[in-house]
Amino acid sequence: HETVATQKRYIDRLGTALRLLKVEHRVARLDVVDQRPDAKSGRLATLIEFVELNDQGQPVEEPRRFEVIGDVVYLDNWIVKFDDKYVEQSALDRSTSLVLFRRLFGEFQEPKDAFPLDRGQGPPRAYAQGGVVTEFEKKIWADFWTIANDEQKARDLGIRAAHGQAVSIKAQKGKSYRVLLRASDGLSIVPDGDLPPR
Repeated sequence: HETVATQKRYIDRLGTALRLLKVEHRVARLDVVDQRPDAKSGRLATLIEFVELNDQGQPVEEPRRFEVIGDVVYLDNWIVKFDDKYVEQSALDRSTSLVLFRRLFGEFQEPKDAFPLDRGQGPPRAYAQGGVVTEFEKKIWADFWTIANDEQKARDLGIRAAHGQAVSIKAQKGKSYRVLLRASDGLSIVPDGDLPPR
């Protein structure tokens, strides 16, 4: 009976750890407000509203509008992924991957000509613990590329990967999209229904 009880506790811990690895946080929303031919290029232009969200799914700022060229919309980001053991244990400061939204652009635009999203304001407000950005987060974002290129420094911080990542979606007029961050991984963009009439 003692062995069975020990094994059951171990199985329960593994189940909890697996669930924590798969937790997804809704971190932003993309709304496709309009699509029409661009006057200059003649290509399809897509009008997007972008807004970052907090843990409750509420906007942390006013939505911002961007008109991109094309209907495939790219969201370029910096991603920090922590070792699974920290995510599994729901460790303070390391319980989920982190993202910094860098820029937004369409398929017929060069990334260098993209619309900036971070505005040089430092860490994303959606990650501020109780409205206060932790020293740990400040250290990561301030030293991002050094950490990304220094395996030992990353390991010392419990980081298994730090790199850029661009996700994209073929946007449809009148649709809303959730931008999700998996605790143990990167970003996903998924449909979130139709926009209400404006």
